Amino acid sequence: MMEVYYAAIEELEDEALAQRLLLKLPKDRRERILRCHKQVDMQRSLAAWTLFYYGWERLSHVKEAPVLGYNAHGKPYVEGNPWYFNLSHAGNYAVAAFADAPVGVDIEQMGRAKAAVAKRFFTEEEQEMLAGSLDEPEEWQRRFAWIWTRKESYIKAVGEGMRIPLDSFCVLLDGDKEGYCYQSIPVPEGFYTSVCCQKKEPLNVAEVKLCDI
Repeated sequence: MMEVYYAAIEELEDEALAQRLLLKLPKDRRERILRCHKQVDMQRSLAAWTLFYYGWERLSHVKEAPVLGYNAHGKPYVEGNPWYFNLSHAGNYAVAAFADAPVGVDIEQMGRAKAAVAKRFFTEEEQEMLAGSLDEPEEWQRRFAWIWTRKESYIKAVGEGMRIPLDSFCVLLDGDKEGYCYQSIPVPEGFYTSVCCQKKEPLNVAEVKLCDI
């Protein structure tokens, strides 16, 4: 089973709530968040990591904060635990994904994509898929977000980030020869979220109210 939690960042405009959630985080994580130069970046980071610790406690049934390690490319993982996780944020939402195999997640707000980006980063097959909706702007944006979030979720699942050129692999199928599988959902409204995992698992998606944590 894969678990995906998402939350609205705008809740953190309530300063009392933001301070309460900051104090629930481990000191080193709290200090990293407070080093963000912009308030919106701090809110996004706080929301994403709050979802991580929320999901960690629910899935591991352990209240103590886990020890995090980082791979050579900076991807965090939980040391000595079978649960893998990944975080993402876009616009006013943050998302956290958990699985018992390498996982990546990406969320994208629809309506802001440009054709030049698709031409630069998408394969020919993916560009052809987009071309089929040139006369339907909303559908074009939806298809772009579907492709983009799959690509981002894959490179995050593999753990190598932008070392993998985005136009070097195609995401039109739900899986590849390496065993990585995609699941994409138009959630929340106005956004698209994709999860990539090294094995096919049922996907459970839930909205979390930060004020209830």
